[in-house]
Amino acid sequence: MFRRRKLRRRLELVQAETELPALLDCPVTEELCSAMMDIGRILDGASAAQRTCWWLRHGEGYSLQEDSGVALPKIHATPDELSSGKWAIAKWGALAIIDSARGASEQTRQAIQAISTPVTTTRFRHTGWREIDGSPVYLHAGGAIGQSDSSVEVELDGTFKKYRIENDPAMTTQEALRRTLSVRGVVPLPVTMLMLAAIGRAPLQSLRHLAALIWAYGKTGSLKTTLWAWVQAHFGDFDLEHLPAAFQSTANSIENRLHTVKDAVLVIDDFAPESSNSYDPMRRAALRIVQSYANRSSRGRMTASLNARPDRPPRALAVVTAEEPLESHESRVARLILMKHERESVNLALLTKLQSEQHLLPVTTWRYIEWLRQRYEGLPQLLAEKHRIHLAKFAATEHLRTPVAMAELMVGLDMLIEFAVDVCVLSQTEGNNYLDSATEVFQAMALGQSARVREADPVRRFFEVLDSLLAQGELALSDNLGDGLGTGGRIEEIGWRDESRVYLVPDATYRAVVSALRSSGEAYPLRKRALAERMRDHGLLLDTDGSRCTGRKSLGGSRKHVWIMNIAIVEEAEPTTEGTEMRANLPEK
Repeated sequence: MFRRRKLRRRLELVQAETELPALLDCPVTEELCSAMMDIGRILDGASAAQRTCWWLRHGEGYSLQEDSGVALPKIHATPDELSSGKWAIAKWGALAIIDSARGASEQTRQAIQAISTPVTTTRFRHTGWREIDGSPVYLHAGGAIGQSDSSVEVELDGTFKKYRIENDPAMTTQEALRRTLSVRGVVPLPVTMLMLAAIGRAPLQSLRHLAALIWAYGKTGSLKTTLWAWVQAHFGDFDLEHLPAAFQSTANSIENRLHTVKDAVLVIDDFAPESSNSYDPMRRAALRIVQSYANRSSRGRMTASLNARPDRPPRALAVVTAEEPLESHESRVARLILMKHERESVNLALLTKLQSEQHLLPVTTWRYIEWLRQRYEGLPQLLAEKHRIHLAKFAATEHLRTPVAMAELMVGLDMLIEFAVDVCVLSQTEGNNYLDSATEVFQAMALGQSARVREADPVRRFFEVLDSLLAQGELALSDNLGDGLGTGGRIEEIGWRDESRVYLVPDATYRAVVSALRSSGEAYPLRKRALAERMRDHGLLLDTDGSRCTGRKSLGGSRKHVWIMNIAIVEEAEPTTEGTEMRANLPEK
């Protein structure tokens, strides 16, 4: 036999008739629930993607006791949960009991609201800049730089908790900044300037988005991850073994991290695909992230009711560490800032010293953000002016995305150096020398980047593969314009040639090149029509028929639409003057 004992823990909600005249018609002393409860704080979500209102039971310092003297833990409940009758048992289990009588749950909720005097607190779930009551603050896992009261909370989960920027009042700004600038001499000048530019540029992302992703690559053991973990450590408790993202995660997860981490560096570690195939899952994820980052848009999603979910655009300054550069067509290559790392160029002794002091690096970021905060109102105009000045230094670069990206990096470095001059870590002359050196470095990087973009041009790639197939004897050109093409043997004929020109059958030529690329695991980005229009724009097609990209020629006993080109474009023969000029119209290597 079990003996049941009903637990009676009383809560006197009202002591006198006059306490709740607007709420109740008569004095109430009723057993509604088994514990004392009130609303300590109302937490408003900072975005539409979050729940709009959170209720926190029993405020700070409030001792909630049962009759047994056991303290109940604080809980969160939304208005919808509070309106239901199951929130108490769902949150506390058997520790708190609401009477089962009809209406007791609603009366409990009503009484709790009546006796509460909650303080409204805004809760954010991202890092970076926000304006609160007209003043800019910088959010991180430890709170908000520029906000001293408790009206703002930052709730970050998992890895995001490491984005905690700690200040050390005992450390001077000069000491902290010198520690950051001491990376010069540890690594080559291009790597130094790129790392410092990333540190200075990251807190400005929401003001001016850097639409190019830093791609740091090198063979295993080149210390690329070690160096960028040092950069990441400026924004929290990070090290080589604890970085905020990796390519082992899904593309959706990385997109979410890029959105949550705002105005800070986010290192995405370990791009090491299993194969060179363009359809490798890691390669496809990387291409999607590059596209999303450059366009500042996330993948659109719908709810079950077919309403659009809130957009989650990338807001971090992203850095990828990889064993190889990302190979793709020109548009995506132009969205990367490539930096090769080599172990032999790193001063290992000085690097060890940097790593030993890595936990102190967030002090630099704290002081830099405080310095930016004092200038926040005029920052958009200042950054735009600096970008205009630096962009002019890269005007000679061919691809439009490249000079814009390099100028944005220069803006970040310019602001960091201006901070160093302002706090007397560098003299004005030393600051100018830094910027002059960085300009030369980024100009050289821009030229190298433009060369890579040209190499990734789909037209150039098409003719590279076509030349290779012809040289290997897998494809051939017929010398007799009156004969039909042989397609049944081991060697497929894709057109005709005479002394100065070639006449390519569009379908056969395109199919042969694309099939060869696909067999090697490479996807070709252009359809046949788009390729033909590009070739015409490059001036490679001759005798085109009006708006068509083909010309008509009597070949193989009938008139055919073919691509007509100078023979020097597809064969390494002695070119004519016209052929040399035509070949020059291909994007240069």
